[in-house]
Amino acid sequence: MAPLDIINNETRLEQYLSTYNIADCFSNFAEYRSRFQLVRFHPKELLYPKKESITQVYFFISGHLKICANLSSGQTLLLRFYNSFHFIGDLELYEMASPANTIEAATECLCIAFSIVGIINRLFEDTRFLNFISRSLAEKLAASSQNSAINILYPLEKKLASYIYAVGMRKRSADGKTVIVFDENLKLTSELLGTSYRHLHRTLHQFLEIGILGRQGSAYVVSNEGALRELASDLYM
Repeated sequence: MAPLDIINNETRLEQYLSTYNIADCFSNFAEYRSRFQLVRFHPKELLYPKKESITQVYFFISGHLKICANLSSGQTLLLRFYNSFHFIGDLELYEMASPANTIEAATECLCIAFSIVGIINRLFEDTRFLNFISRSLAEKLAASSQNSAINILYPLEKKLASYIYAVGMRKRSADGKTVIVFDENLKLTSELLGTSYRHLHRTLHQFLEIGILGRQGSAYVVSNEGALRELASDLYM
């Protein structure tokens, strides 16, 4: 596994531990305090590389995480995004194997890493930690049901608008304004959204025609962020 991009700032780490009440997740937090580190993930970086054993779980703090299902056909399907505090690694804790889903940073992400090497049995005897894990899994089950309905029932226009807003890179334009630039692989995007490449291309062209998007070389630039957000309806946000 590639080394973590550790942010050596104990003051910030303590602030996040306090803000998100991490100590309340454990019966004896002091026993584990030295195992926490503040880490950064860069866009397209995987939190759990494939075929590697699990050594860390994460308290996700900020950014956008993309969760995708890996299908037996080799394709992937977008399940959901995280853009607020979540616990990452609850399923992996029980299986202690590479995750069935791909967990990827869509933008730069900040997490608190918690090393679980050598303490799995102790964690599974900690009723407070198990209660925390149970709540996390219950929330994800409810969200999974909702997002399954979204993938089946919602039109591509809404899913694509939300996806562009979530994964688009925020960049400074020549006039100093922040713009959203969408420059993802379109074949992969069509797989993630459960549609055909042709349908995706037609929908992007529609966005160009109605002024939601513009072109910047091979990339798309959001021209009307308000219209994009309204169309997205917070599906993946």
